Amino acid sequence: MLTDIHLWLVDLLLLAGLWALGILIVRAVVPQSGFLERAALGFGLGVACLTWLLFLLSWAGLPLTVPTILATYFVLAATVWMLPRWTGRSSPRPRPAPARRAERIVDLAGWILLGLFGLALLVVSVGLSYYYWDSMAIWAAKGYGIGLQGSIFAAREWGSKGLTYPLNLPVAIGLFYRFDGDLLPGSKLLFPAFFISLLGGLRLYLARQKLPSWAAWAAVFAVATVPLLVQYSTIGYANLAYANYYVLGVIWTAAGLADGDRRRALLGGLLLAFAIWTRLEGLEFWFIALAALALLWGRRLFSGKLAPAVLLPGALVGGVWFLFSKLNRASSGETQALSTALGRLAHGELHPQALVQIVRYTGYMLFKLREYGLLVPLAIGLALVLTACLGRLRRDRLSMTLLAGGALTGLGVMFMYYLTSYDPAGVEWWLGTGYDRMLFGAVILLAAASAPLLWRAWSGE
Repeated sequence: MLTDIHLWLVDLLLLAGLWALGILIVRAVVPQSGFLERAALGFGLGVACLTWLLFLLSWAGLPLTVPTILATYFVLAATVWMLPRWTGRSSPRPRPAPARRAERIVDLAGWILLGLFGLALLVVSVGLSYYYWDSMAIWAAKGYGIGLQGSIFAAREWGSKGLTYPLNLPVAIGLFYRFDGDLLPGSKLLFPAFFISLLGGLRLYLARQKLPSWAAWAAVFAVATVPLLVQYSTIGYANLAYANYYVLGVIWTAAGLADGDRRRALLGGLLLAFAIWTRLEGLEFWFIALAALALLWGRRLFSGKLAPAVLLPGALVGGVWFLFSKLNRASSGETQALSTALGRLAHGELHPQALVQIVRYTGYMLFKLREYGLLVPLAIGLALVLTACLGRLRRDRLSMTLLAGGALTGLGVMFMYYLTSYDPAGVEWWLGTGYDRMLFGAVILLAAASAPLLWRAWSGE
């Protein structure tokens, strides 16, 4: 199938269409944004906005046929294309200070290298096809069922977990199945695309933090070459797609709060909202992200100007999904186990040994070369030590926001796994079923925060 040019053309066209839709959405929300910002944030937003609308239409009883999908796509694209004209002109795009020629050459080389890296991941991901239990039993199988039956309710019978898990990825996979049976399988293109767009967003954040191009790209490729992230960018799990929404959502929300920019705060709020639409734990992590943002930007976050932009998207997406789950009596073994654990914890039953096990396993995992490698954990550790010792580093509120977001997210994951100690399977079993990939959001946020802090500590800024 890898050599079938017709399948490649159809699937690459679908991928480009989703990306182009997202670019238009970013342009509509932040008209003064540049192409790189639109491209970095556009892929995740294009996928999520289309799948969310198709979900609502299917819930209302409309069959998800090819004409329905195309009509929804073009109506949405036309709407966001016209939106800047309806809402009036925005402030002109600020012109960045001209960079030196050497900086421009290094930056261009970095983008070219990122493009080649992404192309390699796309080919490898398709070549691997579908394998590993989780991706086949949840995302791919549900997507094929939705594509075959033309209804989101096919997810009740196809794959595992029923209707418990949000349907962003299953509906997106269903699009590929609808158009060509996913014979390539072209839906595997989704996963490296999420990773590449995340790396592009990290590069833009580091540019905002005024790192030299060489230092910024070194940080980006340090994250890009983390073994576990590379592996999950080529297989059909949801964790890296979720990390795209969560990490970029925290960064862009924080940037919007820092600048008092309601439009970029809204962009960040949309990304965080669609993290809820991507993972079962998304709503819990939405609250964790808000806690981190409130810790550094409490007054601005809850101001009348910015609060709706940050809070309303998540409240809407999370509220609708919660209502859908309740109406369809959707529940899983995980949610029932956590509910039982919280009840027993509230009655004073503590498991201190489970905390020790989780901390020990975390330390072992973070320095296991085949998982997170060595460079990123060491950089994060060094940045934490320097930040504790150098008060001037703590004045960088944007980096502190990401540092707080990463730390609170990591603690949130650890608490969730602590609750599994109340399950008969035990915390040891649960740690081996996905703890490493659950930390993606925490590790990437901490890595993004560490690069500017290390640079400022070394350069004396």
